[in-house]
Amino acid sequence: MFWIAIVLGLVTFIYFILIKPFQYWESKGVPQLTILRVWYESARGIFQFACQAEIIKSVYDTFPGSRYVGGYQFFKPMLFLKDPDLIKQLTVKDFDHFLDHNQPISEEIEPIFGKKPISIERFANDVIASTAFGIACDSLKDRENEYYLMGKKATNFRGAGTVIKFILLFMCPTLSKLLGLKLFHKSVSEFFLTLVKTNIESRKKNAIVRPDMIYLLMEARKGRLKHEKSD
Repeated sequence: MFWIAIVLGLVTFIYFILIKPFQYWESKGVPQLTILRVWYESARGIFQFACQAEIIKSVYDTFPGSRYVGGYQFFKPMLFLKDPDLIKQLTVKDFDHFLDHNQPISEEIEPIFGKKPISIERFANDVIASTAFGIACDSLKDRENEYYLMGKKATNFRGAGTVIKFILLFMCPTLSKLLGLKLFHKSVSEFFLTLVKTNIESRKKNAIVRPDMIYLLMEARKGRLKHEKSD
C-alpha cells in the first residue's frame, strides 16, 4: 500500500508539474512542440547549451506554415507571432490592449547604448546608489568601489547551478526554503542589509532628510507616508 501511494504521488507530480503546464497551447488549438521537445528545449536553455534566441528560432522554424506558434518560458506560456499582418494588428491597431509597453528610444540616443554600454551600466549603478540608498559613488572613476562590485555580484545569474537554483526558488518556494536555498550570496545580502541599517541609523542620529527610497521607507514605517490622488 505504501509503494502504491508513492507511485501515485510520483505520477501525479509528473503530470501536474511536468506535463499539464506544457499542454496549455495544445488545449487552445495553437500549434506547439511536443512535450518531449519542450523538455529538450528547456534543458538546452537551463544548462546553457543554447542561448534563448536559438531556442526561440528553433520553435519558430518548426512550424513554417503557421501564423503563430505556442511556446514556453519555464512554465509560462508565450505566443510567437509569425504573420506580418497579425503582428501589425497587435502592435498598431490593438496596441492599447497589451501591457508592459517598452518606451521607444530615438535614433539619436540609440548609438550611445551601442558604443558605451559599460559606461552607461556604471552610470546607472551610481544613479541607483543615490536615489535608492542615498549614497554617493563614482563608478566611472573609482572602478573597484564596493557598491558597484556587490551590485555586479548580486545580478550575476550565469552558470547552470545558479539557473537551477533560480528555477527552484521561483517554482518551488516551499522546497527551496526547506533546502535553505538563497538567491543572493551571503556576502551580498549582508552588505546591503548593513548599508541600509547604517544609513537609517545615521539619518536618525543626525536628523538628515533626503528624498530617496530610504526616506520613503522610514516615513512608511512611521505611518506618515502620503501620496497625492489624481482624478
